Amino acid sequence: MNEIKTIRDVEIFLDEGINLQKGTSLYDKNNYTINRVEKFLSFIGNLEKNFRIYHIAGSKGKGTVAYCLARILKSYNYNTGLFVSPYVYDFRERFSCAGEFFKDESYINAALRFKHYYKSFIKNNDNLTVFEKYLCFAVILFYQENIQMAVFECGLGGRFDATNSLVN
Repeated sequence: MNEIKTIRDVEIFLDEGINLQKGTSLYDKNNYTINRVEKFLSFIGNLEKNFRIYHIAGSKGKGTVAYCLARILKSYNYNTGLFVSPYVYDFRERFSCAGEFFKDESYINAALRFKHYYKSFIKNNDNLTVFEKYLCFAVILFYQENIQMAVFECGLGGRFDATNSLVN
């Protein structure tokens, strides 16, 4: 885990690890669980409890629905976070303020905070997958930015999707 000073450093840090979206074979079907995320969120004090969560799941249109809902909530003057997957051009698309990027310093500060927690967490627990890291980073970022409403698009879906840890 290198020093985090730039947006690119944040992206590199978050992308380190087991990435099931890229077909990593280091995980077998017995390791699919939301327990790691639940443990991590508990470890950092369940920061996700500080904002209202809208969990978008389904087979088609999740990204569109999530984006539209975030923009609607923002139009009602709620400070609204949006977590989607995957991104098209810039990894910050995954974690935004209703589709608009936060300041670079916000991403960097949240990554530093996440890295601090994560180093302590993995001493006694399994590593998080890359998607799980994205999700936990979003929670820390949204908490740091005083988000009131947060829209989370489901990842792979199903009962083992990491986003389910937010609504259990």
